[in-house]
Amino acid sequence: MKYLIVLFLSSFLAFSAWAATEYHGNRQSKIYHAPYCRYYDCKNCTAVFQSEEEAQNAGYRRCRRE
Repeated sequence: MKYLIVLFLSSFLAFSAWAATEYHGNRQSKIYHAPYCRYYDCKNCTAVFQSEEEAQNAGYRRCRRE
């Protein structure tokens, strides 16, 4: 029973971390980066989006170098 509770809690935490993903966008190039992209923390990436859809609706495109 304890194993199932631990498994459930770890699954919930993993899902919560995935759901809370932020995307960073470069205001000059209009390109956004996912957390796993090597350019995610670039100094020009000052726009923050809660989803890819939000970034795309703001006129940004996805990074091609992920």
